Amino acid sequence: MLEIYTDGASGPQKVAGWTAWGMAVYRAGALVLEYSGKLRDRGTPNAAELTGFTQALAYCMNQEDPAITIWVDSAYVAQGAAKLAALKDKKFCDEKGRPIAHQKAWKLVADFFFEFDLYGRVTVRWVKGHAKVEGNELADALAGETSKTGEPILRKY
Repeated sequence: MLEIYTDGASGPQKVAGWTAWGMAVYRAGALVLEYSGKLRDRGTPNAAELTGFTQALAYCMNQEDPAITIWVDSAYVAQGAAKLAALKDKKFCDEKGRPIAHQKAWKLVADFFFEFDLYGRVTVRWVKGHAKVEGNELADALAGETSKTGEPILRKY
C-alpha cells in the first residue's frame, strides 16, 4: 500500500519567506521519500496545499500500485477533490460563471484523475493537522523548512 501525506506552509508574512509544500511517501508503512519545494511566487496557504497535492498526483503517475491513498490536512483540497467531477462539469467556474480560485491547478488535478487514469487508483483522505500523525507531521515539517530556507528537500530511502 502506498500512502502519501502532503502539506503546505507559508513563511513569515512580514519578513522574507516562501510559500512551500511538503510530501512524505510511505510504502507498506515504511518511509521511502521526503520531498518539498517552494512556489515560484509567494502564494496563499491554499495554493501551497494544492501544489503539494498536485506533486503527489504527479508522483503517483510513475507508481504501479493498484491502490494509493493521499492524505491531506487541508479541507480546501479534500473538499475540492471530492467534488472534482462537478467542478469539471462547470468548467471550473462558480455559480455565476466566474473562474474559481486556483483554476489552473484544479484543471491539472482533473487531468491527473480523468485523463491519466488515476481515478479509481487514488483515494484522497482528510487527516486532522497537528494531531501527531507521523506522515502529516513530517509533511508539515518539510513544508515549514522549505518555507523558511527556500531550498527544496529530496531524500530517498
